Amino acid sequence: MAESDRKPLHRDEEAAAETSYLVSHDEDAVEVVIWLRDRKGIHVNLEGQGHLAEAADLFEIIVSHRGLPKDSHNIFSLWLVSPLLELRLKDKHKPFHFAQLWDEFCAMYTDAKAEEISRDEPVVMFQRNVFLSLEDEMRISNDSALALLYYEAKYNVIEGRYVMNREDYDELAGIQALIQYRFYTEGEHTEEHYKKDIKMFYPAHLYKPSKPSIIPGAKKNKELRLEESLAASHKAISRQYEEEDYEEILPTLFLRYLKTCWKYPFYGSYIV
Repeated sequence: MAESDRKPLHRDEEAAAETSYLVSHDEDAVEVVIWLRDRKGIHVNLEGQGHLAEAADLFEIIVSHRGLPKDSHNIFSLWLVSPLLELRLKDKHKPFHFAQLWDEFCAMYTDAKAEEISRDEPVVMFQRNVFLSLEDEMRISNDSALALLYYEAKYNVIEGRYVMNREDYDELAGIQALIQYRFYTEGEHTEEHYKKDIKMFYPAHLYKPSKPSIIPGAKKNKELRLEESLAASHKAISRQYEEEDYEEILPTLFLRYLKTCWKYPFYGSYIV
C-alpha cells in the first residue's frame, strides 16, 4: 500500500461505540476503525480507492502502530466481527467489499432471522489467528502481543465462551483485578467495591441463575460469594507481587492469565 496513494491517519481512542466503515464525502476515500480486544480502535483514513484496501494493508498498520513482532501474521489475523458472525479475512480479502456482503454471509452461515440480520453490522477486528498452535503461543515473548492475547482471552472468559472450574474463574478474576485496580488495598477494595463491577470479572452464568430459585435471596447470596472470592483472590495475588513494580509485572500477569486458559482444550477455538 503506497503511502502516497492511501495515507493512514492513526488515533488510539477508547471504544465508546464500535463502528466499522464510514465513507467520506470523497467517494474514493474510506475511513475505517480497526478495533482490538483491549477496546481501543485505530482510525485510518484510506485515500485513493480506499475501498480496495486489502486485509494485509490494514494488518500492517496495526503491527507498526502497536510495535508487534514481525511474525505477527502467525499470531493474529484481521476479522470482520458482529454479534451474529465472526469471519477471518485472508490477506487478499477486501474488508470493505466483505462488509457490503454481510447480510448474505449471515443468511448463509447463521440461523438468524431476517430482522436480526438487517440490524447486524460488522466491525473490523484485530485478534488471535485461529490457526496459531498452543505450542507457538507459549513461545511468544513480545509484551504487546501478550497484552492483546490477554485482553482477548479475558473477553472470551467474561462472555462465557470458556467454561472453566470455579477455582480457575476466581484465579483469573484476581489476576484481572490486580491489572485493573493495581495492588489490593484494605479499606479501599471492599466487597461493595467489587459488587458494582462483578459483571466485569465473571461470566453471567455464575451470577445469574438459569432458573428462578425457590430459595429467598439465593441470587444475592451467590453474588456475595463471588465478591468474597474476588476480594480474596485479588488480595492473595497482590501479596505475591507486592515487592515488585506494578508496571514491570504486567507482562507476567498477562502470561499467568493465559497459562490458566491454556489448560483447557477449547482455548483459541472460534467454534462457539
